[in-house]
Amino acid sequence: MTFSNIDIKSGESFDMVSLNQNLTTSVESDGTTANSANSVTEPSSSIGIAYLIFLGAIVYFMMIRPAKKKNQKFKTLMDTIKKGDKIILAGGIEATFEKFDCDLYAFVNIAKATSIRILRTGILGKQDTLIKEQVCPLNQAKKKTVAKKTTKENSKK
Repeated sequence: MTFSNIDIKSGESFDMVSLNQNLTTSVESDGTTANSANSVTEPSSSIGIAYLIFLGAIVYFMMIRPAKKKNQKFKTLMDTIKKGDKIILAGGIEATFEKFDCDLYAFVNIAKATSIRILRTGILGKQDTLIKEQVCPLNQAKKKTVAKKTTKENSKK
C-alpha cells in the first residue's frame, strides 16, 4: 500500500487526487454538478465580533471589575487608618497602627514595646470593621439550633 494509491480488496486502486475530487463534487437535483465547497455558506463576521464582545464582557465582569473594587476598598482603608487604630494583619495578628513608612511599609505594635515593620498589603482592615463583617459559621450554626429548639418548645405549648 502506498500513500498515493488506495488498494481495495477487489483489486481496484484509486488515485487520492481523483478520490478527493469525487468527494467534493455533488450532483444537484437538475443533473448539474456543483462544487460542495461553493454550496456551503461561511458564517458572517458579525457573529465572530459578537462572540469576542461577549467574551470581553465576561472577562470584565469576572476579573477586572472585582479587582478594581478590591483595590478601591483597600485604598480607602489606607486613607482612613490613623495612629492608634486597632487593625488585623494578614496572619490574623491583632495590632495597633503607628505610622506609614513611605508608600510600601507600615509600622505596627503587636505587643508592649514591640513594633514591627510590615507591608501595607499585610493589613486586612480595622478590627471593629472586620469583626462586624465576618461572622463565624459555628456561631451561626449554634444560633440556628437554639432557634429550632425555641420554636419546637413554643409549638408544644
